[in-house]
Amino acid sequence: MNPIVVLQVRMGSSRLPGKAMLPLAGEPALVHEIRRAASADPVAVSDVVVATSRRSRDDILAVTAERVGATVYRGSESDVLGRVREAVESVDADVAVRLCGDNTLIDPRLVDVLFETIEGESVDYASTKFERTFPVGHNADAFTADALARAADRAEDDHYREHVAQYFTDEPAWLEWRGVTADEVFDRSLRDRVPDLTELRLTMDECDDYELLRQVYDGVPFEGVLDTSDAIRYLLDHDLQSVNADVEQAVW
Repeated sequence: MNPIVVLQVRMGSSRLPGKAMLPLAGEPALVHEIRRAASADPVAVSDVVVATSRRSRDDILAVTAERVGATVYRGSESDVLGRVREAVESVDADVAVRLCGDNTLIDPRLVDVLFETIEGESVDYASTKFERTFPVGHNADAFTADALARAADRAEDDHYREHVAQYFTDEPAWLEWRGVTADEVFDRSLRDRVPDLTELRLTMDECDDYELLRQVYDGVPFEGVLDTSDAIRYLLDHDLQSVNADVEQAVW
């Protein structure tokens, strides 16, 4: 297996423009997510492919990613499915985990579990989206290069081109798939404390989301990669859920 992580990211968010470059504990959010992906067992930092657009406003993302050793692929801004496919093909990978650039507290163990599911169960696609058990901000999936190419060849609707996972989850009959749940990623002590992790919002879509993440990154001591469970315990201990409680999730 030649595994990579594709991190899809751009500067042009309508709700929080430039969020990937907002500082968390002295580094851009993008740098933290690259390091999180690279701390998964089968992945080196050069195996993290930052897939951004060719637009000049995304130059800063390419420069930042290359500074920390990640690989960069630049493609269409609107055709995200095509961009991710091309990113995978550009490094001749046969399996990829896909992460979104606004999920800066995603647990590296989730990346491991997704790779293990694809390889161990010989499936085409694995995702957190079939059953909601994770916090908002832990949507992730993995696919073989062949399954991704088939999806990119078949999906024509603009909605599917923009939202990569949607074609896989709407049309699962054409592939072998498995769902991944929070019980496979988080330890029992955390699950006992937070029986419903879906109530937690750990993404960065709006200003209130950034404020929560900023407080967590500033408040929890860490070296290299902030442990996701430590971050969750900190926000619970300090009642930070209220910071972004009024934000409505646009796309699950």
